Amino acid sequence: MTRRNNILALMATGSLFAISTAAFAQEAPKPSTDDTTVVVVTAQKREQKLQDVPMAITVAGAAQLERQQITTVRDLDRVSPAVTFVDGAPGGGAGIRGIATQSFTPSAEASVGIVVDEVPQGNVNVSNLFDMERVEVLRGPQGMLFGQSASAGVINMVTKAPKIGDTSGRIHIDYADHGTAGSEYGERVVQGVLNLPIDNHSAVRVSAFYNNTNGVTRDNAIGGDAQNTDMGFRVRYLNKITDKLKFNLIADYDYQKYEGNHTFVFRKASSAAVVAALAACGITASEDNNTGCSKYPSNETYTNAGLSAQFDYEMGDYTLTSITSYRMRDLGDHNTLDIVALQGDGVYPQLLQDQTGKLRQTSQEFRLTSPIEEKYNWVAGLYVSRSTYNNHGTKGLTIVPDPVATIQQLGDFTTATKTAALFGQFNWNFTDKLTGLAGVRFSQVEVSDREVFTKTLYLPFEPFPPFNPVPFQADLLTGTAPHTAEKNADVSNVSGRIGLQYKASPDLMIYGTISRGFKAPQINDTVFQDAAGNILEPLVVRPEIPTSAELGLKGMIGRVGIDVNLFYTQVKDYQGQYCTFVSSALTCGPVNVSEVISKGLEIDMFGKPLPNLTLNGGFIYNPVTYPDGYTGSDITDIGGTQVTGAPKYKFNLSGEYVINFANDYQGFINVDTTYKSLVHIYPSSDTNYDVAAHWITGARVGVKFPDRNTTLSLYVRNIGNTPDPVNIYPGPVSGDYQQIVGKQGLRVVGISLDKSF
Repeated sequence: MTRRNNILALMATGSLFAISTAAFAQEAPKPSTDDTTVVVVTAQKREQKLQDVPMAITVAGAAQLERQQITTVRDLDRVSPAVTFVDGAPGGGAGIRGIATQSFTPSAEASVGIVVDEVPQGNVNVSNLFDMERVEVLRGPQGMLFGQSASAGVINMVTKAPKIGDTSGRIHIDYADHGTAGSEYGERVVQGVLNLPIDNHSAVRVSAFYNNTNGVTRDNAIGGDAQNTDMGFRVRYLNKITDKLKFNLIADYDYQKYEGNHTFVFRKASSAAVVAALAACGITASEDNNTGCSKYPSNETYTNAGLSAQFDYEMGDYTLTSITSYRMRDLGDHNTLDIVALQGDGVYPQLLQDQTGKLRQTSQEFRLTSPIEEKYNWVAGLYVSRSTYNNHGTKGLTIVPDPVATIQQLGDFTTATKTAALFGQFNWNFTDKLTGLAGVRFSQVEVSDREVFTKTLYLPFEPFPPFNPVPFQADLLTGTAPHTAEKNADVSNVSGRIGLQYKASPDLMIYGTISRGFKAPQINDTVFQDAAGNILEPLVVRPEIPTSAELGLKGMIGRVGIDVNLFYTQVKDYQGQYCTFVSSALTCGPVNVSEVISKGLEIDMFGKPLPNLTLNGGFIYNPVTYPDGYTGSDITDIGGTQVTGAPKYKFNLSGEYVINFANDYQGFINVDTTYKSLVHIYPSSDTNYDVAAHWITGARVGVKFPDRNTTLSLYVRNIGNTPDPVNIYPGPVSGDYQQIVGKQGLRVVGISLDKSF
């Protein structure tokens, strides 16, 4: 019997045992949320009060998400100090406590798992946040309950469920005009929700959204602003079939279209030819530059969709849960990706990629939960998943400083990942105040990558859109085409957590835990060549294994909740990214860094210190460093320096103050601010990749009408128009630097309307 069959048999046996013991239980009470200072989370696969969970968690409820205008996953940077983002990385690119996935290979998994309504999203995650009940940011390794794509943490999202017997709806609109009132880009956000009862035990909730931004990047060659459109819907159906059996069916669809964008724009230019070419197009390279010069800027379309079915069956106090899900992501036909964004003969080639891709992911989870009020309580389950990614086109390309682009990987590429796991957590209430916990997860993961390289192409200047026929000039292996490369990795792992929590008083809990996480291996499918031009075979990038110790304190001071913790995490075989120049060509791929240490102090707070004042905030001090002697992409020693993309200090604060006026009108003022210390964005010692320490602050002022169902407000985000690039890379010529610009680095000023009925 194979190792995979062994673990499946073990999972099945454990599941049958757990189900058989469940028949003897009785119904258990759930936490009450009548008190606004009580926050309920599902971080341990069951509903619990936030202050009872021995784990560092930041929670943003529906009200906070709305007042801060959190509409995308990337906006969570303004919610939790521990959260950072890497543009384009798998699973949305989130990092926690400085640990993030920095490589872009199809087999790479996110260091931070994104879970929506108990379904792990993998690399087919949602991008838009709307009609949310809450978002939980779980810091530290979460591999025990959430699987291998959670080595740094989990972003656990809960959407609003249908309300049985309730007919209601809501519409929300944000509008900002590019160039009006100092707004550096335009946006149009429309969100609508409708809740409809079907009968006395079922209901449906339909949510839809339309987001459009224009002008985040611009193009002077063709004279236009980039247009980014994201639209979609979610349908949730709830049926309480019996008093014991509940059924949830959720379908979501998301269509994204990006027109006229640039992958990079110039942050700094040194060579006279590049400076002159930029000037001829009306561009000056700078930290706040968001303008490119290309006749063929990027055009991309994506379709994300998913379907999940969840059954919850109560057998006394025990609950048996089954969650089946299917997710898909399609990259549209002939998506062109502009690399350099500079048009000029003899300066840079017009470097674009053209590709299509299809990602499919299925998963099944069975889980059994015991009554939490008993002296011994536990959660146990099994989980299996499979994901495949098929890509056709130019999967990679080499940047060469000449009016010719060499595309190395034209062909078909397939990546597949299979996972099977058995997991459980056991809690022992030694006394009314002291509880111990122990959890474990056995995982079996298989990763495979197959590449069929058709040929190497030398594309002349301006080859798009899309591919013009190009004569075959050379293949990858000196005359033999096509060439097939394959690599497989099969890994077993044990991850888990042990800990103690002590209820010192009704308002104070102290906890300590030691956790071990796991992130699956990936295949380095970047084509590297040796000095003779021979193709090197793909390599396995080893699993990432974090071990973390955490000591924390949670409590209430009046109506304000606090969470203070110290943490120390050693990440063995951290999956980083390495870029190298060969014959003036830039090629990047994933590598293992022997060890990365993340440590520090975190402080979270939430609540209503005054009747009319609501606050949420947090702070992190987080030195997270490369090992001594580690060589960066520029062949310099960067050992002991801060890991790419991670600020050493970060601070978030948001609040709302409500003012009562005559005739039952209410005014309100919202403010949110984020501070980041210096961030280095690229594994090198070159200070040109530094983003200086900065504050980004936003505000919102408005009025709530007497019916409390209508709100009108004015808002501004990034008041100071402070640059905040999401990535910086070297240009093809030494001394040139390029950056990726996102909307968070630009000021926007607009008006907002919210109407409920």
